[in-house]
Amino acid sequence: MKNAENSEGWKIESLAISISDTVAAHIHNAAFQGWVLSCFPTACNLVDELDRVVSLVTAAVGDGPLNIVVGDKEPFAGIAAGMAAHANRDRATVGDRLTVNLKNAARWNPAVEWGEVPATAMATLWEVVQKRATPDSLLTFWVPAIRPLGGARMALQEAARDAAERLLLALRRGDEANIVTHVLTLAGLGPGSTPAGDDFLIGLMTGLRAWPTFQLPEELSVEDACRLIGQVAIPRTNTFSAAQLTAAREGHMGSGWHRLAAALAINDRPAIREEADRLLAVGATSGADAMAGFLGPYLLTST
Repeated sequence: MKNAENSEGWKIESLAISISDTVAAHIHNAAFQGWVLSCFPTACNLVDELDRVVSLVTAAVGDGPLNIVVGDKEPFAGIAAGMAAHANRDRATVGDRLTVNLKNAARWNPAVEWGEVPATAMATLWEVVQKRATPDSLLTFWVPAIRPLGGARMALQEAARDAAERLLLALRRGDEANIVTHVLTLAGLGPGSTPAGDDFLIGLMTGLRAWPTFQLPEELSVEDACRLIGQVAIPRTNTFSAAQLTAAREGHMGSGWHRLAAALAINDRPAIREEADRLLAVGATSGADAMAGFLGPYLLTST
């Protein structure tokens, strides 16, 4: 890393550690020209006029379907929403504050490979989920011992619970009309950059791929179901969440889900606990809400 002072402060010149295949394909085929959508200490989200999202993130966030992992610990100082952003196969730049060299970034495949999950591995995951479930997350759907919070959050959870349960049943029946109806209820439901309803749908599309025991009717494949969910949900939410839903529709998830899949497949109990803990800690409730969607197909099959 090299820092050089300019008239407005410090400019950071950094190296990219890795880049997702999805982002690499976008910026190699056509240069990305857009602006900063949002910026936080560990992530700077960029968007262009086609609503393509690219996230510059620190190693603390790690690989994801939209991510370029930047080598510095605090690379986003002085960056604000609205600043111009550009990226091509060689570099990404944000205003006059940050340049990221992409030439030697490792390529990362965001597609999760789900193996067969032993019952004992699933029991370990379920144990962690029950211990970590909190009243403000959608995990209250499946952990009845945890009562949801009152007020507006409780109303949101009740609406989401009803739609989620009906959506799972509609998927089992291959009832496309009701799939659409209940996805419309969940899409964009709740505040935040990824609303709770979207997080649930992201987890659900992941769970449909992970749990083959949740048998869809012959006329509705898992890929068809995910395409339908995405088709309905993506236009109903904000730009950043729509990009996350688009990735999940294709079976693309962040590195934490990859590690969880690997740990479940080999029944590595300490690793299952560790990765589940990490996922459940993402955001205020985003990780837990996605886990609620992920577990839905499994729990409906098991009861």
